[in-house]
Amino acid sequence: MEEKKPVHILLSCDLNWLKCLLVTMNSILKNTSDPKRLFFHLLVDQENSLIELEKMLQDTLLKKWTFTYEIKVPNPDAVKVLEKNIRVSFDRIGNIMNFARFLFPSTFPDVNKMVYVDIDMVFQDDIIKLFETKFGKGKYLLAIPDKRLEKTMSAKFLKNYKLDPRYQAFNAGLFVTKLDYWREKNMLGRIQDLMVANKKSKEPFFQFGTQPLMNVVFYKKYQHLHKLWQVKDLGWKGDVTSKLINQGYVLHWNGPAKGWYANGLYQKYWDKYQLDIWKNDPKPITPDFSLEKHKKKQQNKEKKKSINVTQKNTKQISSKKTRTIPVYKNKNKNKKKL
Repeated sequence: MEEKKPVHILLSCDLNWLKCLLVTMNSILKNTSDPKRLFFHLLVDQENSLIELEKMLQDTLLKKWTFTYEIKVPNPDAVKVLEKNIRVSFDRIGNIMNFARFLFPSTFPDVNKMVYVDIDMVFQDDIIKLFETKFGKGKYLLAIPDKRLEKTMSAKFLKNYKLDPRYQAFNAGLFVTKLDYWREKNMLGRIQDLMVANKKSKEPFFQFGTQPLMNVVFYKKYQHLHKLWQVKDLGWKGDVTSKLINQGYVLHWNGPAKGWYANGLYQKYWDKYQLDIWKNDPKPITPDFSLEKHKKKQQNKEKKKSINVTQKNTKQISSKKTRTIPVYKNKNKNKKKL
């Protein structure tokens, strides 16, 4: 019987978020049909993180599962080049380990097809299904569609780079790609050039961090995944239905209200995969999100929606024309009888 190929999974984070990385890994392992096929390639910011993560894995996941993994620290010179050219719309997405994904091809030279996973995600379905999804002709990245380019990129930038403003971008929190294509097309060099130009520009080319960069270099080269492969916005939208969340293959807390925070959103779905040794630890609080303000905002949103519906119904009623019943005269009434 032919041995099945390993499923390569890449994740990256710094020392502060190692526990979150393990929750994501735990969800992947719990929902896969064959843990032994999984090969985790873990990229961390420093040697201390590597030592700490190794110890954490031995104390937790490796006691329950059999899988392959390796932990590496990226080339410091390559990190410096990226770091000095980071320009983001808000600080929390400027973490260098968010940009370290661009160093995967050189850091893991033996890996080709792989799945990248953000560490603010949990899987509810088998990652092997995702990994085995086939690429269409001329496509080199699989991801779920997101906003149109014009929503996150400046009109001037789109025009200069000849990008269609209405083209649907992808969310870069979860994707399948082939690193050989990255190496062949020098993706790192192209991305670095974009970062340098954006840093030097008086006005920023785009919002956010890594996502617009990837959407430029993979313009018209990505293939849509089914939307359930990433139920997103759980870190800032309070109106995602439980039905959709339960249907999702992967849940993504993009936004400030991560599931591991005491003031985060949809915490029970994150806590489901929290490791036993940390379940009773106090949760941190993020200063970037106020649950009270969020609830008030949601209430105002619902109130506004209700008012709009009422106004619309009132308008429809008032615009209805009163039906006029025609009165027919009896033409024979005044006729003389013969």
